[in-house]
Amino acid sequence: MTLDPVTTTLRPDMNTMTLVHRASRGTLAWWRSVVLYEYSAEAATHAEAAIDCVADVTRLGADGVVIPSGAQPISSADAAAIVSAHHEAGLKVVPSLSPSRGKDGLLEDAQTWLAAGADGIDLRSALAVDHDLATGPFHALLAEHLDDGLLSGAMRERDDVADHLAEDWLGHIRDDSLTDAPWDADEIRDSITRTFATRDALGASPAWTTTYALYRRGPSGTSWQANDHSPNRVRATALMVMALPGACYLLQGEEVGLRDWSLDQAPAERAQRVRAAQLEQEFDPTSMFEHYRRSLHLRRGHRLGTGTVAWIDGAHRADGTLELLNRCLLTVLNTSSRPVALPEAVNLVHASTDIRRLSDGRLVLPSDAAAMIELPPFAGSEEV
Repeated sequence: MTLDPVTTTLRPDMNTMTLVHRASRGTLAWWRSVVLYEYSAEAATHAEAAIDCVADVTRLGADGVVIPSGAQPISSADAAAIVSAHHEAGLKVVPSLSPSRGKDGLLEDAQTWLAAGADGIDLRSALAVDHDLATGPFHALLAEHLDDGLLSGAMRERDDVADHLAEDWLGHIRDDSLTDAPWDADEIRDSITRTFATRDALGASPAWTTTYALYRRGPSGTSWQANDHSPNRVRATALMVMALPGACYLLQGEEVGLRDWSLDQAPAERAQRVRAAQLEQEFDPTSMFEHYRRSLHLRRGHRLGTGTVAWIDGAHRADGTLELLNRCLLTVLNTSSRPVALPEAVNLVHASTDIRRLSDGRLVLPSDAAAMIELPPFAGSEEV
């Protein structure tokens, strides 16, 4: 049975705009809007494999990498080689330290990485294992080596995020709130709104991810990915995330459709698998890889990582959809089972799937899809 599309007028100047996040003025630290590509577990213990991945990251268009360390101390030579290779390609380097090293070992590894020129330190797994881990010594090391270094972490429990942001002065905390949200426009909108509210109140930056921050084995029962691991939903959510201000974390392989969560595969083996898939999908406009690459290109070109965000509401908005305005790009996400018809004159810049056109000229956004539309500047719009 073919469903008649619900019409949305997409006129933000004639409907209610609810401000979610206001852009900061002045020069911002790089980590406020960075896109970080996270290598597989213990990648730092395979320096040659990590260096070989530089071309994969630049091919995609990410801004930097997260490199998980292992149970053994990183050598100064390996750290220097890894950092140098990535910096030569214009990529930031943020090593993620292993809790198996203990408190003294964590500080030793942080010192080694920072002395080699790393741009920050990720305490994701360490903070998850030891919630009382003192972050002061790491801040002191960062201040000794960098003017704008990043200290980041990750949490599973949403309720702990505000406390850790306030007490540990972390620039990023990624959590599973968006990953665990049901496939429902209102639930996804609420998750995004809460994330901005928590971070903005404390001067931190959102750190978006659609995979699990702590290598969970799979989605929770409520997650939009739990029962229907639909590539369409993955593509739609990725486009929406790229439209959000803040930082983004991409898990190695998700850009080619490899979402196996645990990253237990050996770093060199996984890198080869991802590289082969990238090269196979490159230049295919229908591929997952080109969708991620195009989304990242639009994010960078329109400076979406540092924009002001508002929800667009009004009688026009169809049930099961959300409309997010960042600068002059409007992202529409359709989580309903019905297609949504866009107005005839819209300037479609990208979509997560094929968009068909009706006989009257309007474009139709299918179910489980997202579209990014460029709007003309209007009164009150912000283009700084």
